[in-house]
Amino acid sequence: MRQFELDTQPPRVAPVSQQHYLRQGGSEAIVYQLSETGCSSGVRVGERVFNGFPIGEVGTNTFVALFALAHDQAASEEDVKLWAEDRAGNRTEAGFWIRINSQKFRSRRIEVSDRFIESVVPEILLNTPEIVQQDSSLDTFLVINRDLRRANNQKISEVSLDSRPELLWLEPFLQLSKSKVEAVFADHRSYFYQGRQVDEQTHLGFDLASYAQSPVEASNSGVVAFADYHGIYGNMVMVDHGLGLFSLYAHLSSIAVEPGQMVNRGESLGRTGATGLAGGDHLHFSMVLQGVQVNPLEWWDVAWVRTHLFNKLPAGSGFD
Repeated sequence: MRQFELDTQPPRVAPVSQQHYLRQGGSEAIVYQLSETGCSSGVRVGERVFNGFPIGEVGTNTFVALFALAHDQAASEEDVKLWAEDRAGNRTEAGFWIRINSQKFRSRRIEVSDRFIESVVPEILLNTPEIVQQDSSLDTFLVINRDLRRANNQKISEVSLDSRPELLWLEPFLQLSKSKVEAVFADHRSYFYQGRQVDEQTHLGFDLASYAQSPVEASNSGVVAFADYHGIYGNMVMVDHGLGLFSLYAHLSSIAVEPGQMVNRGESLGRTGATGLAGGDHLHFSMVLQGVQVNPLEWWDVAWVRTHLFNKLPAGSGFD
């Protein structure tokens, strides 16, 4: 006769960090403890689930989870919970102190000309065989702007779900050197062709302009997770910084790194360009957190990173 132990008791999960503030389109971190080992755990924000990672000395069952509220996600404090599930499938959730601040994002009008369409569509068709040329150049552009954009963003989300379980950086994130901001995170864009609106999309990043083909530095240390042509983003690089956090660099004229390569903060990843759905030479920069593209402004802010992440990590975690 085989004997086995029946486990019907869910694990307990309790917050360690005390205050948490989350903006629409932004990020946050929580430190928490579990009552037992071998559990999956993290934070649930509405229907989105973010995984936590162990930190500190072995045996303390202490974890940190980075989590986000998407720019278009409606959620209240009651929708944000810690969660844990043991190997027997017993699951529990617990609330914690959090405040959510809504954000209002900009709206922009984009004029689409035949000249612009003719400058970007052929390259994308050449490098993206799954996109079929339509009856008109405008219809082809719209398929690219709508359907290919959706598929490209889904792939970006998938890449960002496979992250190193440790934090790979200790210094602040960098903005492209000597760059001017041309577009910001979550700009709502209305596209007009010959005076009529033909589309609307949301721009999930910052457009940063410097001089043509300027070096693109890694915003922080990490591991290259993606380096290839990627539809509307053109030549694109994604760097994994650990704990589910990634940076994204798009429209590059050239790529100087390969997947799996370790890069240091400030190291060249390639050069700016106008590949993909770009009207001119610039860098499209984004931050991605476990499937959600988030506002880079927070990660560029030294004080924000210190307050929202490093000050919460316990002594002995390796980051104090």
